[in-house]
Amino acid sequence: MSNLLRYLGPAIGIVALLLTLWIFSYIEDWSRDLTTNTAETSPTAKDQRLRTLNIALSLDDLEQNLQVISESEPLWSYARTESIDQSTRKVHLVRTTRLMRYKDDVIVTLKRVGNETSVDVYSRSRVGKGDLGQNPRNIRDLLAHIASLKPRT
Repeated sequence: MSNLLRYLGPAIGIVALLLTLWIFSYIEDWSRDLTTNTAETSPTAKDQRLRTLNIALSLDDLEQNLQVISESEPLWSYARTESIDQSTRKVHLVRTTRLMRYKDDVIVTLKRVGNETSVDVYSRSRVGKGDLGQNPRNIRDLLAHIASLKPRT
Protein backbone atom coordinates (compact mmCIF):
# COMPACT_ATOMS: atom_id res chain seq x y z
CA MET A 1 0.00 0.00 0.00
CA SER A 2 2.81 2.45 0.80
CA ASN A 3 4.35 1.90 -2.65
CA LEU A 4 1.00 2.69 -4.24
CA LEU A 5 0.75 5.95 -2.26
CA ARG A 6 4.32 6.84 -3.15
CA TYR A 7 3.39 6.73 -6.86
CA LEU A 8 -0.16 8.07 -6.62
CA GLY A 9 0.65 11.01 -4.33
CA PRO A 10 2.55 13.05 -6.95
CA ALA A 11 0.03 12.08 -9.64
CA ILE A 12 -2.87 13.32 -7.51
CA GLY A 13 -0.95 16.54 -6.81
CA ILE A 14 -0.31 17.12 -10.51
CA VAL A 15 -3.97 16.50 -11.37
CA ALA A 16 -5.05 18.95 -8.62
CA LEU A 17 -2.59 21.57 -9.91
CA LEU A 18 -3.78 21.16 -13.51
CA LEU A 19 -7.42 21.42 -12.41
CA THR A 20 -6.65 24.61 -10.46
CA LEU A 21 -4.82 26.13 -13.45
CA TRP A 22 -7.73 25.21 -15.73
CA ILE A 23 -10.23 26.93 -13.41
CA PHE A 24 -8.05 30.03 -13.06
CA SER A 25 -7.68 30.25 -16.84
CA TYR A 26 -11.37 31.23 -17.01
CA ILE A 27 -10.89 34.30 -14.80
CA GLU A 28 -10.74 37.45 -16.93
CA ASP A 29 -11.13 40.14 -14.26
CA TRP A 30 -9.47 39.21 -10.97
CA SER A 31 -10.92 42.25 -9.15
CA ARG A 32 -14.48 41.21 -10.10
CA ASP A 33 -14.70 37.46 -10.70
CA LEU A 34 -13.76 36.27 -7.19
CA THR A 35 -16.09 38.65 -5.33
CA THR A 36 -19.14 39.22 -7.55
CA ASN A 37 -21.83 36.73 -8.56
CA THR A 38 -23.94 38.96 -10.83
CA ALA A 39 -23.49 40.69 -14.16
CA GLU A 40 -25.72 42.82 -16.37
CA THR A 41 -25.74 44.74 -19.59
CA SER A 42 -25.86 48.51 -19.78
CA PRO A 43 -25.66 51.04 -22.60
CA THR A 44 -22.31 52.31 -21.29
CA ALA A 45 -20.61 49.07 -20.19
CA LYS A 46 -16.82 49.16 -20.40
CA ASP A 47 -16.83 45.76 -22.11
CA GLN A 48 -18.49 46.28 -25.52
CA ARG A 49 -19.84 42.72 -25.36
CA LEU A 50 -21.90 43.64 -22.26
CA ARG A 51 -23.71 46.60 -23.80
CA THR A 52 -27.45 46.79 -24.36
CA LEU A 53 -28.28 45.26 -27.73
CA ASN A 54 -30.78 46.86 -30.13
CA ILE A 55 -32.11 44.56 -32.82
CA ALA A 56 -34.74 44.85 -35.55
CA LEU A 57 -36.86 41.93 -34.32
CA SER A 58 -40.28 41.97 -32.71
CA LEU A 59 -40.90 40.99 -29.09
CA ASP A 60 -42.63 37.79 -30.26
CA ASP A 61 -39.74 36.81 -32.55
CA LEU A 62 -37.15 37.44 -29.86
CA GLU A 63 -39.09 35.56 -27.20
CA GLN A 64 -39.57 32.62 -29.56
CA ASN A 65 -35.88 32.62 -30.51
CA LEU A 66 -34.85 32.69 -26.85
CA GLN A 67 -36.97 29.60 -26.27
CA VAL A 68 -35.37 27.89 -29.28
CA ILE A 69 -31.88 28.82 -28.06
CA SER A 70 -32.64 27.44 -24.60
CA GLU A 71 -33.95 24.18 -26.10
CA SER A 72 -31.06 23.72 -28.53
CA GLU A 73 -28.22 24.57 -26.13
CA PRO A 74 -27.69 21.74 -23.62
CA LEU A 75 -26.75 23.97 -20.67
CA TRP A 76 -29.66 26.38 -21.09
CA SER A 77 -33.33 25.98 -20.15
CA TYR A 78 -36.40 28.16 -20.47
CA ALA A 79 -38.27 28.98 -17.24
CA ARG A 80 -41.03 31.47 -18.08
CA THR A 81 -41.98 34.78 -19.69
CA GLU A 82 -43.44 37.69 -17.79
CA SER A 83 -45.28 40.48 -19.64
CA ILE A 84 -44.70 43.82 -17.96
CA ASP A 85 -46.77 45.88 -20.43
CA GLN A 86 -47.45 45.91 -24.18
CA SER A 87 -43.90 46.90 -25.03
CA THR A 88 -41.89 45.05 -22.35
CA ARG A 89 -41.33 41.39 -21.53
CA LYS A 90 -38.97 39.55 -19.22
CA VAL A 91 -37.82 36.10 -20.30
CA HIS A 92 -36.45 33.97 -17.47
CA LEU A 93 -33.81 31.38 -18.41
CA VAL A 94 -31.53 29.12 -16.39
CA ARG A 95 -27.97 28.29 -17.36
CA THR A 96 -26.23 25.33 -15.71
CA THR A 97 -22.45 25.36 -15.38
CA ARG A 98 -20.55 22.47 -16.94
CA LEU A 99 -18.34 21.17 -14.17
CA MET A 100 -20.14 21.77 -10.87
CA ARG A 101 -23.70 21.95 -12.32
CA TYR A 102 -24.46 25.26 -10.54
CA LYS A 103 -27.52 27.10 -11.81
CA ASP A 104 -27.46 30.75 -12.85
CA ASP A 105 -30.68 32.72 -13.28
CA VAL A 106 -30.66 34.79 -16.46
CA ILE A 107 -33.34 37.44 -17.01
CA VAL A 108 -33.64 38.92 -20.49
CA THR A 109 -35.61 42.17 -20.65
CA LEU A 110 -37.08 42.90 -24.09
CA LYS A 111 -38.39 46.40 -24.65
CA ARG A 112 -39.84 47.65 -27.92
CA VAL A 113 -38.43 51.07 -28.84
CA GLY A 114 -39.58 52.35 -32.24
CA ASN A 115 -38.69 49.81 -34.95
CA GLU A 116 -36.22 47.96 -32.74
CA THR A 117 -36.23 45.93 -29.56
CA SER A 118 -33.66 46.65 -26.88
CA VAL A 119 -32.26 43.61 -25.12
CA ASP A 120 -30.86 43.85 -21.61
CA VAL A 121 -29.61 40.80 -19.73
CA TYR A 122 -29.08 40.20 -16.01
CA SER A 123 -27.34 37.02 -14.82
CA ARG A 124 -26.99 35.90 -11.20
CA SER A 125 -25.48 32.82 -9.61
CA ARG A 126 -27.73 31.09 -7.11
CA VAL A 127 -24.85 30.20 -4.80
CA GLY A 128 -21.45 31.62 -3.91
CA LYS A 129 -19.82 35.02 -3.55
CA GLY A 130 -17.85 34.90 -6.79
CA ASP A 131 -18.71 33.44 -10.18
CA LEU A 132 -15.21 33.10 -11.73
CA GLY A 133 -16.57 35.19 -14.62
CA GLN A 134 -19.43 32.84 -15.49
CA ASN A 135 -22.21 35.45 -15.41
CA PRO A 136 -20.51 37.79 -17.89
CA ARG A 137 -19.87 34.72 -20.09
CA ASN A 138 -23.57 33.82 -19.87
CA ILE A 139 -24.50 37.29 -21.09
CA ARG A 140 -21.90 37.40 -23.87
CA ASP A 141 -22.92 33.95 -25.15
CA LEU A 142 -26.62 34.80 -25.13
CA LEU A 143 -26.12 38.21 -26.79
CA ALA A 144 -23.95 36.60 -29.48
CA HIS A 145 -26.78 34.18 -30.27
CA ILE A 146 -29.32 37.02 -30.37
CA ALA A 147 -27.10 39.27 -32.51
CA SER A 148 -26.79 36.49 -35.09
CA LEU A 149 -30.58 36.35 -35.58
CA LYS A 150 -31.94 37.71 -38.83
CA PRO A 151 -35.22 39.63 -39.08
CA ARG A 152 -37.98 37.95 -41.08
CA THR A 153 -38.55 39.48 -44.49
